[in-house]
Amino acid sequence: MNDSVQQMTRHNERPIIVLDGFNVFLRHYFVNQEVNSRSQPVGGVVGFLKHIDHLVTTFSPEKVFVVWENGGPCPRRKRILPSYKANRAKIKEVKNIQAGKAGSIKDALALDDETRIQQLTILAQVLKATPICQVFVPETECDDVIAYMVKTKFAKLKNKKFIVSNDKDFYQLLDDPNVNIYDPATRSLVDGKKVQEKFGVSARNFCIAKTLAGDNSDNIDGVPGVGFTTAAKRFPSLSSEDMDVDIAQVIKEATEANRGTKKPPKVYADVMSSEKLLRRNWELMYLSDSNLSASQIAKVDFILESHEPRMDKLALIKSITEAGINSSFDFDRFSSQLRNFIR
Repeated sequence: MNDSVQQMTRHNERPIIVLDGFNVFLRHYFVNQEVNSRSQPVGGVVGFLKHIDHLVTTFSPEKVFVVWENGGPCPRRKRILPSYKANRAKIKEVKNIQAGKAGSIKDALALDDETRIQQLTILAQVLKATPICQVFVPETECDDVIAYMVKTKFAKLKNKKFIVSNDKDFYQLLDDPNVNIYDPATRSLVDGKKVQEKFGVSARNFCIAKTLAGDNSDNIDGVPGVGFTTAAKRFPSLSSEDMDVDIAQVIKEATEANRGTKKPPKVYADVMSSEKLLRRNWELMYLSDSNLSASQIAKVDFILESHEPRMDKLALIKSITEAGINSSFDFDRFSSQLRNFIR
């Protein structure tokens, strides 16, 4: 077990775990090459369940939530920026497969929507037989739902909250010392201190720094030439753990620095002329309740409040059998683990 994980679990034995479901599923879907008795790929299902087993064994959580999304952008953000997440929604052309040549399994799966949907359907059915609560609200992004759960719904709970995802968008939530991110790639915990060490900005101001830097993975342009290193160097206030730096403050600092020297770095003039872009980026990147409608919040509340954790071992085995999964994974131990820890 990673040392940071041991340290956190020693002081917080019963955390709440919230998984970015699609993010975690895709990691296993592309890597795990396991097939069922009908020679159909089921690696995403088996890998996801093994990861749940690892989390439960490692953290002994009080509750586990899996938050799903459609895998695309929410309509509100698309209205703000039509090209938002366009490079995620559009899978790159795989020439060797189209030419009839042997391509990688990852390439083939990337083009196979039917297999992905089939595995997600199996996985959702399997999880129904466990004490794990699944949350899905149409036309939303998982990030917004998880942010609402952690920042608002679970705010008064003293339990540690572990968000399971390698999505850096969640770093802005780490200003709360009761929130950590568990990176499934490195199997380690990330907290506000680690964000400060790596990026030179505080978790509290991570979103405003990202507003300056942009996000290529989501097709969001930042200020030209500005990355996290430049943002941290030119705007030292971003490292503050006590002050919320906003766009007005950044522009004010750029204006003062720009007239304070004979040959100021070009970044200051670029920031001064980018207020509209910065405000657009903030709307796209900041995670808050305002990104959810009243009806969507009501649906999340209903799912969380009406969920009754229970382990149905027979239903679990039935789902596994009907899916033709014949894995070396110990499902008996898995069901016992869930029954013992998740209440």
